[in-house]
Amino acid sequence: MSEKKSAFERKAKLLCNILLVALVSAMMLFFAVAYIVLPEKDISESERRYLADFPDISASSLYDGDFFDLTESYFRDRIAGREFLRSIKASFTVYPLFMLDSNGYYMYDDAIYTVTYMTDEESVRYAAERLSKTFSFFDGSDFFCSVIPDKEHYICRFTDYPCTDTHSVAEIFMNSLGATYIDISVLLDEGDYYCTDLHWKQQSIEDVAALLVSSMGVEHSIRSYQILKIGKFSGVYKGQSAFKCDDDDLLVLSDEVTDSVIVTDMITGEKIPLYDYGAADTYDMYSLFSGGSRALVSIQNPDSTSGKTLYLFRDSFSSSLAPLLAGDFSEIILIDPRYISPDNLGKYIKPREGSVVLYLFSAGVLNDGYSFR
Repeated sequence: MSEKKSAFERKAKLLCNILLVALVSAMMLFFAVAYIVLPEKDISESERRYLADFPDISASSLYDGDFFDLTESYFRDRIAGREFLRSIKASFTVYPLFMLDSNGYYMYDDAIYTVTYMTDEESVRYAAERLSKTFSFFDGSDFFCSVIPDKEHYICRFTDYPCTDTHSVAEIFMNSLGATYIDISVLLDEGDYYCTDLHWKQQSIEDVAALLVSSMGVEHSIRSYQILKIGKFSGVYKGQSAFKCDDDDLLVLSDEVTDSVIVTDMITGEKIPLYDYGAADTYDMYSLFSGGSRALVSIQNPDSTSGKTLYLFRDSFSSSLAPLLAGDFSEIILIDPRYISPDNLGKYIKPREGSVVLYLFSAGVLNDGYSFR
């Protein structure tokens, strides 16, 4: 009886091994055929990055092992069904393995967040010092500053994840810069940000725009907007994390002001739309606001009688904010110090007396202040 049982166990084990080898071989064959047949992509739209290229072969790269590491990265980037596999990995990491995050991202209340860094005081001071060099350039203007909290700021007290202390960043930034501080954090909460992205929703910041304008001593005009639904928005957090999460609705606020302003890239002289609806068909839909990531952008309101110019030092958050400020100024000039040095402003800008200067940045950008030129 024991001999029959032993023979049966051997056959069962052999059959399992055969099935395992067949399964692995079928998977390898499938991925090999898919790699040959499917068109090769150079960009991962969800991660917003270029995929690894096949490395050049050289004696040095073979000797030090770089060739093999780069080859592994190449095949890992180009494997068929990569997005599906990334999603499986992210879900498996967080749920069955009970890890707190997957590659620095985590889910909370059906939205995606990232593990943010503790306050880097030197980085924030560096950013403030770079910006303070513009005071003499805009001599005669009124200077204000504010910090946009990262959306993690509003939920970190309910979780075990570290996050940047917005109040600490704001205090260091305000004291180092020396401009009048406007606190907008009390007007925001986690619901004012996209579930799949780091940015705030334009339709949620009308009160922020009103507070900023009135705090700068400018009369804020009440506007009646038409809300336009552009489409579904899959933000950078969703692409980077590979978590399953419902896409956001991308909404745009439109009125006679947004329809009439004249928007110019001050570096190239190109006229650009305030809302580039064509960006809705790209992987970076948020770039439809105010020309996206550009060093210098002018937004002129030909119907304004205020006679005031707002010089807005900003990051990407202000791309969606600027249209809500356009009704209160004759011109808004958006300046992104990550793309242009304060030393070069004189090539493109002739400051107007009696203007207003606002330094408005997210806590995350200030915490990485060394990115400022």
